[in-house]
Amino acid sequence: MAEHHPYVAGPEDPRKPFRDEENPIRTASLLSMVSMTWLQPLISLGAKRALEREDVGAVCPEDTCEVLRLKFESELHSINNNMETPTPLGIPRVALALVRTFPREIAVVFASDFIFIAGSALMSFFVEAILDHINDRDNVFGIENGYVLVVLLSLAAFVSMMSFNFAWFISSRVGVNMRSLLLDAVYRKSLRLSSEARQQYSSGEIMTLVSVDIDRVFNGMMNGPWVLLAPIGFVVTVVLIGVLFDPIAAVADLVLLVLVLATSFNLAKRIGRARRELLPVTEERLRVTSEALQGIRVTKFYAWNESVATRVEKIRREEVRRYRRFHFLQILNSALLFLTPTFLAGVTVGVYVVYRGSLSVIQAFTLIAVINVSRQGVNAFPLGIADLSQSAVACHRIDGFLDSTELDGAASTDSANGAVRSAAKGSISIENAQFCWPTSAVDDGKTEGSFTCDVRAVKGFSLDEINLHIDAGTLVMVVGSVGSGKSSLLQALLGEMRMAAGSMEIQGQISYVSQEAWIRNATLRDNIVFEGEFDAKRYESVLRHLSWLRTWLHFLVGTAQRSENEVST
Repeated sequence: MAEHHPYVAGPEDPRKPFRDEENPIRTASLLSMVSMTWLQPLISLGAKRALEREDVGAVCPEDTCEVLRLKFESELHSINNNMETPTPLGIPRVALALVRTFPREIAVVFASDFIFIAGSALMSFFVEAILDHINDRDNVFGIENGYVLVVLLSLAAFVSMMSFNFAWFISSRVGVNMRSLLLDAVYRKSLRLSSEARQQYSSGEIMTLVSVDIDRVFNGMMNGPWVLLAPIGFVVTVVLIGVLFDPIAAVADLVLLVLVLATSFNLAKRIGRARRELLPVTEERLRVTSEALQGIRVTKFYAWNESVATRVEKIRREEVRRYRRFHFLQILNSALLFLTPTFLAGVTVGVYVVYRGSLSVIQAFTLIAVINVSRQGVNAFPLGIADLSQSAVACHRIDGFLDSTELDGAASTDSANGAVRSAAKGSISIENAQFCWPTSAVDDGKTEGSFTCDVRAVKGFSLDEINLHIDAGTLVMVVGSVGSGKSSLLQALLGEMRMAAGSMEIQGQISYVSQEAWIRNATLRDNIVFEGEFDAKRYESVLRHLSWLRTWLHFLVGTAQRSENEVST
């Protein structure tokens, strides 16, 4: 009997999934990178069917956060060690470290954009040469074949646009890597914040850093280079007007550009100030909204809905008012720069007609080509100013967050009372230790969070005369009544409480995994029995041994059959 095979439309694709292959960008040549042909197999596959996870190649090792973090932290550490030396132009330390992490890539971005500007300027000469050839006049290149001039014009346009697209690709790649590095740095720092630093940075403020500020850094990398490149394009435009038209018209255009750029920079300062005034209100709204959502049960129980909603709406109205001012300044700056080429063309034509009397068709078309040199700069310059100013504000905020105090390393802490005994890895030894909480961090504008902990001077909760030795691999349970210091002992081991006296040694590293008891929406007895067979003697024994029984004794009498959510409220 013949064996039946399922119908197959064609031979199976022998290629492995892209995820199992090396990322093609690693072996791509410069021409392949510029023309983006290294991405062609993925584009062809996407044209045939919807792409899946396995179709996307793995990240290049040089783009992974694990590799980049080492260089970034090295640069940031080097800058922080020279705090007495101010950074050039007041650049935030984080921003300077990022620039030093990607110096070659940023240089490639500027070089590619320079080629784009040069190609645009060269196209103006080719346009004039073609128009001269049509009118049977000699051109600046001395080429008499019109086809050659058209080919050269097309080649200049092709090289110019390829360079421009390549610069955007490198900018986006570097921007994504910068965002990954900052996300990693913020998350790592948030795990090491001391108790006084946690008073300064709430979860809402940290979320603002992650969701808003880090994206500003990405946008700054994308559009920021044009803050320098756009003025170069403007200068090239003025020089071309002076060469191809009239020096007096070029001087008039230069004066106009100086006025426009001065006004634009003034607006940029006001945009940055408006952004700084906006961020605290946004953080306050996020904090209040987060607190309301986390405590929604209590809010509903006490009917605080309207009060909380009114508070959020009040903050939101202030935020919208500041957003309106911020965007008004941005739009005003964008409109001013968007109209700059029109102003340049008008001034050039006006001055030229006044001094020369008329403007030919050839000169009119050439003027349009010359003005197009500054077109991209005009479009990108306002975005660059806005994104760069916002990125600077974001980097200053990230600087402040990364400078906040951290938990002391708990691997080994000795005092003058003598070193603890050496033990095997995984053991914990504490002798005659006293732990206390740090005082509240109050910013008076004069000090920067210096900490002193003297148990004799601090009036508050402290753990005194702690002696503890835990061998490696042993299971230890800490049992005590409510408020006896069980959680504080764990926080002392984690370094969150400061040791004022004694000694402590922890061999190895600590991982803390908190747990929450699963409380069912049922009676207290059902939560204790937990679907098991009810045994009155065992049940009463459990109640007697509960450490919190004394705290709830007045409430537990007669409530064993009440629902757990009633007791918890």
